Amino acid sequence: MADNSGSPDLLFAQTFSKDEKLTSKKAISLLFKEGKSFFKYPYKLIYSVTPAESQLPKVLISIPKKNFKKAVDRNKLKRQTREIYRKNKFLFGQEEEKFIPNHLGFIYVGKEKEDFSVLERSIIKLLKMFISKSKK
Repeated sequence: MADNSGSPDLLFAQTFSKDEKLTSKKAISLLFKEGKSFFKYPYKLIYSVTPAESQLPKVLISIPKKNFKKAVDRNKLKRQTREIYRKNKFLFGQEEEKFIPNHLGFIYVGKEKEDFSVLERSIIKLLKMFISKSKK
């Protein structure tokens, strides 16, 4: 099976493959240690930019157990977050420069569950904030 992680078409494909998930403990700790962040309730976006390994960023989605005791609630929020990111990751490919981070972390910092529309607006706003900041 060929590795398509370098293909620009994957930015426009509405998929969220295994290759796009940030799973390396070393990379996750580096993201939290050296990453920069934006905040738009109820999410905090942490990102890091290092020499490019692939065209697509690796994404971490975290819903704290401290705020949501039931796994059902955490899993639903993770599922919704993945869906919103999957449908809106094309925003990275719309820019001329196509500035793409290596790692992204979406941390849910809200204390209560929000509607899907609120979550979607928040993630879209975070992605647009990141893109506008990266142009400077």
